Amino acid sequence: MIVRLKDGTQDMIFTPEHFNRLVLDKLGDDAGNYLDGRIQELQDEADYTAAKIDTDMDSYEASLDSYNALCSDLLESISQLRDMLSEKRIQRRNMEKIINEMEREINNVY
Repeated sequence: MIVRLKDGTQDMIFTPEHFNRLVLDKLGDDAGNYLDGRIQELQDEADYTAAKIDTDMDSYEASLDSYNALCSDLLESISQLRDMLSEKRIQRRNMEKIINEMEREINNVY
């Protein structure tokens, strides 16, 4: 990138370091240090945000795994209840145990 300075001169900037060198040369150490500090602050904020996003995604994926396991367990319990309903004698106590277990599993996830 070509930068035109106030004095009419032009300078080429290829990297952030080139820009920092230009600031140091034209504005002095204080401006260069300020620029370095501000860039570091922004980098730290970006790193923090990236880490937070990764942590949030890991948490979200773990909750999805929990819900997936819960649904799988509930489907198995429903299948057992359907099988019991098709029997000649309905075993109410066994059905109640399965239903109570389903409720317990749901409550553990929430």
